[in-house]
Amino acid sequence: MTDLFKSYIDMKLNMSSIPKWLIEYKQKEFKEFRETEFEANPLFKKDSEAREKVFLNEEEIISYLMNQRLDNTADYRFNKKSEDIIDRDIILMEETDPLRSWVEYQDAYSDKMRHLDNTLFTLGRFINISGGGTKELDLMETTKGKLEISKDVFYVDDENMAKIILELTNSVENAKIYKNIDIFTGENSRLTMLIKQNFEADAIALINIGIHSKGDIEIISVDKGGKTIRYKIYAELLGDNSSYKESKIMICSGKQDIDVTDLVRHVGKGTKSLVNFRTSAEGEAKVVIKDVITIEKEAENSDAFLSSDGIILSENTKINSIPALEIRTSNVKAKHSASTKHLDYQSEVYCLSRGIDEEDTKKLTVGGFLFGGLDLKDEELKERIEMSNV
Repeated sequence: MTDLFKSYIDMKLNMSSIPKWLIEYKQKEFKEFRETEFEANPLFKKDSEAREKVFLNEEEIISYLMNQRLDNTADYRFNKKSEDIIDRDIILMEETDPLRSWVEYQDAYSDKMRHLDNTLFTLGRFINISGGGTKELDLMETTKGKLEISKDVFYVDDENMAKIILELTNSVENAKIYKNIDIFTGENSRLTMLIKQNFEADAIALINIGIHSKGDIEIISVDKGGKTIRYKIYAELLGDNSSYKESKIMICSGKQDIDVTDLVRHVGKGTKSLVNFRTSAEGEAKVVIKDVITIEKEAENSDAFLSSDGIILSENTKINSIPALEIRTSNVKAKHSASTKHLDYQSEVYCLSRGIDEEDTKKLTVGGFLFGGLDLKDEELKERIEMSNV
């Protein structure tokens, strides 16, 4: 990045009327962006053209900033002071205790494009769940521009419970979507979150999810659509006896390129994690899934299980699952498994022999594989997940 480009970023930030603490945060993130190398990612390492298409260049960033009226507080849409949610148009002018915690914890892992997102975002939500009891939120987000950079922060205070449904879609062709989601849970808290993503076939999306938990978190995500998708998920179990359960379902087709990195880090004692990936792929889709669970030295009596299973529906499809465990202490339980297989011929014959047509047979067998392993007691979430077309 050139010095002229840096000067332009600084000028745009200082012209804005956003809070001083947020300007300083964005300047720090831009410095981290400049100093961080591009990842050694199989999706981009061998194909510089693919990297250029996915990652933003200086011209795109400057064009994006020129179209953002950051000098007007009313147009700076991040975020909120109360628990009332005004979707995507909420203003936050003061640094609160939860925000200070967010700034502190979100530095736990470094990613070049995440730093850029943190520098440039002008859309998003800050949602603080507090006051006791259980809160339920249903959020819909549709990208309406060629390029959108946004950030959501969900902060669940101690002794609180929340259920959040977040749906992500886009409505324009050839969109680039940069999305950061940071999630925090306090002690004796619980968060259940369903993330449904359904992008247009030509969309490019980079999605970063950072999770920092002292309580219990369950994340269910159902992903479909898009051309080139890169997910990076980082979860820290900070509190003793905290837990993390992740179920990720990916429905891949066409010429999709999908790269997923999932990192779970056990820090607290007696922590538990269960990560379960289910992937179906057809056409010429290429999917790479890298899962790593790390149990730190201080995380004694922790329990971790990692599973990644894929089903291939076409000859030219590739699914590459790479699970790993890093154990830095004794007296823990940790195991992983991975498999990739073709559509079950016997199940297909069974359905066809009972008069079920070929299309419905495929839906039944693939749907059973993808969704059959979900252990959900929440009926509303079950219904919302079943609405996802295979």
